[in-house]
Amino acid sequence: MGLRSQASHPNAVTNEQLGWLDETTIRTVQENGSFSMKTYESQTVNTKAIKIPLANPIPLGTSGQIDALYL
Repeated sequence: MGLRSQASHPNAVTNEQLGWLDETTIRTVQENGSFSMKTYESQTVNTKAIKIPLANPIPLGTSGQIDALYL
């Protein structure tokens, strides 16, 4: 997320939760391959994040679980 004393930039998870990224800009992949992404600042509708679902989610105690990795 960056230093609080500097301009903070939310990560892909936060951007998705805020509705700034959606299924048109996040590519969910479950296979091997090469994928390309564009910058967040790009005004075009292209892949801006890659989401990799986990086969075995990582529990976080009482606060939920991690069910995907984001690039």
